[in-house]
Amino acid sequence: MKKKLLFLLLISFAVVGYSSAQLSSVIKGLKPVNQSVIQAKAMQLLQSAGALADTITIEGGDANAGLMETTINGDVTGLVRTNPNRVYKLKKNQIYIQQAAIDIKNPTGKLTIVGEKGGVKPVVILQGVNGVNPGSNLVQGSIKLDNLQWENKMVNDNTTNVNLFIGSTDVVAKLPQSVEVNNCLIEFTELDLFSCDAYTFGAKFKFTNNYFRNLFWSSQWWGGRVMYCKQYIDTLIVDNNTVSGGGLSWLQQHAVCKYAMYNHNTVVLNDKYWNMSVYYIEAYFTNNLFIVQNWVGEDRYNVATGGQDPDPGMFMGTIGVDTLEHRAVVAGVVKYTHPTIQQEFMNADSTLNASKTDLNHIKIFVSNNVQWQDTVLLNPYYKNVGGAYGGVFTDCPSSYLTWTSPYAGPYRVENIPGKWMNERTLAIFAAHSTNIKESHNHVNVEVTTVTPVIKDASVVLEMGHWNQVQWGQTGVPANTIDASAYFFGDNDAVTIPGLDGSGNKTEDGSGIRKFTDMIDNFSQTGTKILSTIDGLEVGSQIWDDTKYAAYNAATSQAAVKAAYLGTDVKQIGTVIPEKYSVSQNYPNPFNPTTTINFSIPKTENVKLIVYNMLGQQVRTLVNEVVNAGNQSATWDGKDSRGFSVSSGIYFYQLTSGSFTATHKMILMK
Repeated sequence: MKKKLLFLLLISFAVVGYSSAQLSSVIKGLKPVNQSVIQAKAMQLLQSAGALADTITIEGGDANAGLMETTINGDVTGLVRTNPNRVYKLKKNQIYIQQAAIDIKNPTGKLTIVGEKGGVKPVVILQGVNGVNPGSNLVQGSIKLDNLQWENKMVNDNTTNVNLFIGSTDVVAKLPQSVEVNNCLIEFTELDLFSCDAYTFGAKFKFTNNYFRNLFWSSQWWGGRVMYCKQYIDTLIVDNNTVSGGGLSWLQQHAVCKYAMYNHNTVVLNDKYWNMSVYYIEAYFTNNLFIVQNWVGEDRYNVATGGQDPDPGMFMGTIGVDTLEHRAVVAGVVKYTHPTIQQEFMNADSTLNASKTDLNHIKIFVSNNVQWQDTVLLNPYYKNVGGAYGGVFTDCPSSYLTWTSPYAGPYRVENIPGKWMNERTLAIFAAHSTNIKESHNHVNVEVTTVTPVIKDASVVLEMGHWNQVQWGQTGVPANTIDASAYFFGDNDAVTIPGLDGSGNKTEDGSGIRKFTDMIDNFSQTGTKILSTIDGLEVGSQIWDDTKYAAYNAATSQAAVKAAYLGTDVKQIGTVIPEKYSVSQNYPNPFNPTTTINFSIPKTENVKLIVYNMLGQQVRTLVNEVVNAGNQSATWDGKDSRGFSVSSGIYFYQLTSGSFTATHKMILMK
């Protein structure tokens, strides 16, 4: 730990009620706690709660080191969870010292750990006793974390835990599981924060309003992951998060995802691919800010043939799209065996159902994203200026990797700065523009943040020398990269980011109430790029207290879907109506567009759906929370896939609260 004045530390912790004994235990290393005492406390807590209690509140502090996991692990009746969906609540303004792994079998329920709101987020510090690593938390079942700070690093010997949570599925029950993480600050990892490759039955993931901080792993590029799941995924929602210093942030690697929404995220200083999957049935990549991602580059003979992009030798892009049929058989040769996916996408003979999985039927929307590589700082590495990064090339770094090639190079390190889309993806967007859409993206457009993503040129030099080791160059000194090159803060899991006793931001403070209590701030500076979809600043909103407090993920995501469909709800006038009403569309008959006016007396969810004569749903024009007032929506005569429908009679039905109204309209071509 960095040397600081002890009285400042004591002041900062006193603000939230930490005692000097707690502070000493965190700084100097906790002495072994009598486990029988902790077990007795846990048993008493469970007995007091009883079998029917929905929530158990657990105390923190050094005297209760290990109480959290002991209580959770002991909450069983026989071999069965006493209450499979019980919530374990951690108290605000307290430190929880975890000394052993959470290890539970809960296939029918969800492990839920939440932090009390209204103060400093509860801090969980992974700290083994006498250098014994507690190991990864093991959960057979679903996981939910909310309003927590988790320091995923042992402080006794300063090593990092490989995974924070490992999730698995009961293979007998074959139940789909889920991971939900909201409003959490999680620091440090080696491989995965959530390693869920054993979720084999269509898992659901939801990451909202988080900061995954300092995920850099000095041993390799490929670690530092938020999520790892190379299995079929039913739903993946990643909304309003920031990731710094990651590797493969959301790693799916050629698995199928039925529905994905990546909206308003900020990804900074990512070694490799922020997202590694190309097989989506429906996916939205919107309002995201990518600064210095996949910055280390690729060599075409090893990295690009090592299972990254499905096409051997093709470089990865920030956005990638492919089709399962393309992978299954090419020129009569099986190139790719698709992962296990739900039966709804299969034919009776277990082949893929092209009507649901080929590029004519999937939905992809890429809009209002910003990608910026700071080439001013990175060009010395990219161009190997003055041969500072060794090898034989004078205009790029050299690779000597030998993963698949018969000899050890040298190979050119290319794809620097990283591509926005590779050649296959660009061709797919061009050929399928009715259902695979791109608009309002800002590629290679400079954007700066309050906290610089790269501090200065000296940091780039250090990062480049670290890469020499990763590229297999001989004669390079041992990997001794100073983690300060990557970490925002002091890279010390003992210290807690937040405010000191005087209200100043520090890495050695009393914890955080909100993300803006930290020294990091990745909001845009200067002329900001705003979303044409919802009007908000592109990137995560957690760096602006006012915008974060007003941010509504459901409303933003509904706006994304409306933008994909080309539909927008517009308010007309400011007078609040006294009752519900829906007007006849105008013009009617129409070609090619028509407008539907409606009025609602209070703000609530509104659905406006178009049906054909058979009662089949053609298009959802509105499905979102709409402000009270007089509103309008437009239909362009296209179905939900973006294809124009035939002439004929159609119906539109508006539902708002208990109100429902249906009208007929005529499309005449």
